[in-house]
Amino acid sequence: MPRRRRNFLALGVLFCLALVVAGCTGGSPIAIPTPSRPPSDLPELSRSAGIPIGTGVNDARMVNKNYQQRVLDNFTSITPANAFKWENTEPAQGQFDFGKPDPLVQFAVDHHLRVRGCCLTWRTQNPAWLESGTFTKAQATAIMRDHIRAVVGRYKGKVAQWEVVNEIFHTVNGQLAPFNSVWLKTIGPGYVADAFRTARAADPNALLFANEFGNDGPGPHFNAFYNKVRALKLAGVPIDGVGLQMHRGLQTPTVAQVEETIRKYAALGLRVEITEFDIPLPLPPDQQALEQQGVLFGQITSVCLRIAACTGITFWGVDDNDRYPAIRTSNRGAMTMFDEMGNPKPAYFAVVNALRAAPAIKRLSGGPPAG
Repeated sequence: MPRRRRNFLALGVLFCLALVVAGCTGGSPIAIPTPSRPPSDLPELSRSAGIPIGTGVNDARMVNKNYQQRVLDNFTSITPANAFKWENTEPAQGQFDFGKPDPLVQFAVDHHLRVRGCCLTWRTQNPAWLESGTFTKAQATAIMRDHIRAVVGRYKGKVAQWEVVNEIFHTVNGQLAPFNSVWLKTIGPGYVADAFRTARAADPNALLFANEFGNDGPGPHFNAFYNKVRALKLAGVPIDGVGLQMHRGLQTPTVAQVEETIRKYAALGLRVEITEFDIPLPLPPDQQALEQQGVLFGQITSVCLRIAACTGITFWGVDDNDRYPAIRTSNRGAMTMFDEMGNPKPAYFAVVNALRAAPAIKRLSGGPPAG
């Protein structure tokens, strides 16, 4: 028996997941059944269910062979967390540097993984020349278009999805407002449609997404974002889908609210991807919290699996070492399916079981692998 299978068998016995946890939706207790056999590889289950299961990869850690193997053992899609961002790809105006994204895309090509590109326009992680420059609307439009053409064009046919716009809304003093990004300040709200049209021209076959935080349940944020993407769709802007980041806690939104949200976007004719799913816990996490986390991972995966327009799930981080600054500063973590040693947590087994129980439906495509 291969070593990895022996390890999974041992872990399955140790966990004995007869977990019955109070449901986070306020309903009856929900059990995570113990896998009846050693867990299959997540990639095998992902492909069998016809849905990419992805991870946000830590670009700096991808030089580590063990980290690479952990990606290959468990995922069929990658989203480079930082490599595609402006500060890396155009550090000086008109001077492009693809030293960070190139090896990640090649890794995906070599191993038949799907790639999601994050992100073509955002409010942060831009180079100083862009943030502090003084540009007319025409100049800023040309800069944005040139950048999108260069980046999307370079990876034409290799990057399946682009997050064309990321986080266009936020809350200020309790009120929702568009982020006052460099693009909104220099071009105005029309930059969103312009960015989508430019990306479509650069790679007609790539799927184009608007990605957002806080749009996965009812409320002002959902309403504003829904109305925005609906207006784009009605105006003939080439938007293919929306991303639900889903950095969330154990309580809200409820699983039923997430399902309703996905179905509302799908009714607009849009694909939906869960793009940055994690549930950070206070450190050190107790077993009850880890079990509640596992329940939610399984439930959200199941929701996506029963909706044809839900075309992929990306967990934000390969393992619990992939903590990002926002959760480090609040002493939270333990947010992924694997602990810091790479051992599967209850969340892993819940996702495995959800995939095994995936309904046989004709799912929309989330885009092909890179190679």
